Amino acid sequence: MTTQGKVKQSARTTKGRIKEIFGRVTNNRRLTTQGKTEQVRARIKHAAEKGTAALKHRREAAKGKTQEVVGAATGNTRMKAKGKLGRASARISHKFNK
Repeated sequence: MTTQGKVKQSARTTKGRIKEIFGRVTNNRRLTTQGKTEQVRARIKHAAEKGTAALKHRREAAKGKTQEVVGAATGNTRMKAKGKLGRASARISHKFNK
């Protein structure tokens, strides 16, 4: 998940919290419910984006593993090294995007 995505989801959650609190203070059920709904939507979108990012990293890691195995089987050291690099890159980007 990108930093921009994290900021957007955080802003949406905060907006929902503000609406909910304002609804409680003014005793407005509709506003309170809207605030809770916005918070849940933001959490769902955040979870979906995290899942999408995780799948992307797994796909990149699998591609790297495939290149590494093919490179080892054919004796192509360049392809094998490229595969190792691809796997390492996928692991690093996955750790930073949690």
